[in-house]
Amino acid sequence: MRILLFLLILSEHLIAGSGPAGGDARPFGMGDAYTGLAEGVWTVNFNPSGLASLESGQVSFFFDPAPFGLNELSKLGLGAAYPLGSIVFGISTERYGCTLYREFKGRLSVAAARGDLRMGVNLAYYSVSIKNYGSAGTFCVDAGVLIPLCKYLQWGASIFNANTPSIGISSEELPEVFSTGFCARPLEGLRIVLDVRKEVAFGPSIRGGFEYLIEGILALRGGMSGEPAQISGGVGIFSPHIRADYGFSQHQVLGWTHVFSVTIL
Repeated sequence: MRILLFLLILSEHLIAGSGPAGGDARPFGMGDAYTGLAEGVWTVNFNPSGLASLESGQVSFFFDPAPFGLNELSKLGLGAAYPLGSIVFGISTERYGCTLYREFKGRLSVAAARGDLRMGVNLAYYSVSIKNYGSAGTFCVDAGVLIPLCKYLQWGASIFNANTPSIGISSEELPEVFSTGFCARPLEGLRIVLDVRKEVAFGPSIRGGFEYLIEGILALRGGMSGEPAQISGGVGIFSPHIRADYGFSQHQVLGWTHVFSVTIL
C-alpha cells in the first residue's frame, strides 16, 4: 500500500518531468542543470553532444538505493563510451523500480565535433512494466548541441523524445522535452550552471548549480530547481583513473534521495 500511494504521488511529478533523474551523482548534486556542461558518460541523459568531448574511454556505474526512502524503487545504471577517430560511441542501460512497477531504458549514442560545434544523438528503447497489467515499450530519439561562446562560457541545447514516440495500448505519447543551458567558468576550478527545461504541456523549470574543484582531487557541489522545488548537493573524489561521486536531493513533497556513482577514466 505504501508503494502504491508513493506511485500515485510520484506519477504526477514524473509526468511533469521532475521525477528521479537518470545518471550519475555529479549532475544530480548540481540540481540536474547539466545541458551546458555536458561531460562524461551520463551526459546522454541531458545533452548527448557532450560525449564528443571525451578523449578516452569511460565506464560508469550509478546506484540510487532507496529513492525517497523506498528500497523497492531502487535505480541503477551502467554506461560506457569510447572514441573511435573523430566519433565517440556510447552504450548505457538503466533500470528503475521493482516487480510491482518497473522502467527500463537501453540506449545507443553517437557524438562528434565539427570545429567548435559538438553534436550528439541517442537512440533509446524505453519500456514500462506494471504487475497484472503487462508491459509495453517504444523507441525514442534524442539530440543535442554544445557550443563554446568564449573562453569562460559554454552553451548547450537538447531535445528528448524528438520523434514523439507512443507507448501502450492507448498509444500514449511520451512528451517532448526541450532544454537549454549555460556553463560559466569565472574562476579557476569553479563552474556555475543554469538550465531551463520545458516539457510540452507544462511550464518551464529553471535549474541551477555549481561545482568547485579543490586541488584537483575534491569537488564540492550544490544546486536547486523549481517546479517542484528541490535542493541538492554532493561531493566528488578524483584519482588519475577513477572518480567516486555522491549526490543528494530533497524534494518538497517526496523527501530525500541519495545517489552514488563510480566512473573509471
